[in-house]
Amino acid sequence: MNIVEGTSSEVLFHFVRSYTFAAQRQRAAVVLDKAETELPDRGRNEIVDYINATCANRADVAFVLDSSGSVRNVDWNSLVNFVSGVVGRLQISRDDIHVAALRYSTEARVQFKLDASYVRSDLQNRVLRIRKEDGQTNMRDAITVTSNQIFDGRAPGDRADAPDIMVIISDGRTDERDATVAEANRAKAAGIEIIPVGIDIDGDMALLKSVASNPDDVDTLRVTSYAQLVERINSIVNIICPVIPTASGAPGGIGATGATGATGPTGSAGPTGSRGPDGRTGPSGQTGPTGPSGNPGPTGPRGPTGDTGNTGPSGQSGSQGPTGPTGPDGPTGNSGQSGSRGQTGRPGGTGATGPTGATGSRGDRGQTGQTGPSGNAGQTGPAGQKGSSGATGQSGQRGQTGQTGPTGGTGATGATGPRGETGTSGPSGPSGPSGPSGPAGPSGATGGTGSPGN
Repeated sequence: MNIVEGTSSEVLFHFVRSYTFAAQRQRAAVVLDKAETELPDRGRNEIVDYINATCANRADVAFVLDSSGSVRNVDWNSLVNFVSGVVGRLQISRDDIHVAALRYSTEARVQFKLDASYVRSDLQNRVLRIRKEDGQTNMRDAITVTSNQIFDGRAPGDRADAPDIMVIISDGRTDERDATVAEANRAKAAGIEIIPVGIDIDGDMALLKSVASNPDDVDTLRVTSYAQLVERINSIVNIICPVIPTASGAPGGIGATGATGATGPTGSAGPTGSRGPDGRTGPSGQTGPTGPSGNPGPTGPRGPTGDTGNTGPSGQSGSQGPTGPTGPDGPTGNSGQSGSRGQTGRPGGTGATGPTGATGSRGDRGQTGQTGPSGNAGQTGPAGQKGSSGATGQSGQRGQTGQTGPTGGTGATGATGPRGETGTSGPSGPSGPSGPSGPAGPSGATGGTGSPGN
């Protein structure tokens, strides 16, 4: 009868769900003692086999990933593959195990919470999509954020009747050692179990033991490179979902040798043994004397034909005979199929230069080519002839008035300029007043006689 059949299966599920993590390190005793009390019709080994096969733990698990600058990109890939592998081994469902993830470096950031998904493959893909973010190693902030935002009792997916487990994957370094240990102690006092997975390259394994709920877990899960994390998948799964040992104990030691007993009576004769091996062949005897010749016997029957002998060696070639007369031409044969194309011959030598051809008509103008790179500056050419004056440019805007310069000394007298052209007469001025009469002039001399008239 299967263990889950019958009314007692409900009681068994009660123990598996409720007491799996009630006392993590005494899990076998808690589950089995109560199960055997309530299920007297079930054998202890039968109960153990069922619990180990189902791994139906009820737990809320948060994976805390160290993404600081000390973690290389190739190491980060090994880290997320490890977490994905662990998730693939857990019993994920709304009633069993819930999973969340957080990444930390200088700051801690929740990647997804406990209610993000209850499908194992979806959670694995979410883990693989987490990207690395370089920075410092703030493990203290990682523990604080996980406690306050994932395991605070009010966060989605966090259940009051399921244990909280924080799995920290780190190289054991932190920027604030004492503050990190103090924050871990507060989380453990609040009922959160912390399981560190340490990569012991140059890390602080003593710090991880101070952070862990069970320091022995650090030694169990420690590796010396990120590539070895895959070897710890079974170990971390067995801590999250421990295997209960069966009722059989470990083999006992070899007992002390007992005292020699009294000699027993003579036994009956045993069966005849098998034939022993043949002895070695003895040495050959001496040759006896030759006996007399016997009478000839009758002729025997003819024997069968023997096998054909090997072909003899070829004879020497004869001398060539005279050439016969030429026969008439035969009919032309059909054309044979074209042979396959021969290999391309080697390029021939350059032929002699042919005569210059006639000048062709002028072609259309080609498109303007791209501007070539600037050439080196040429030598300065001779000065050209002075060009004609260009047109007067437009007057520029008036500049600001400059500061008054100092007064210069008196310059030398310049040369007299050429006489200017006579200016036009100005308008006549008004007539002046009449002057006083002048004195009478002297009498004029008598004129000469005039010529006669016509």
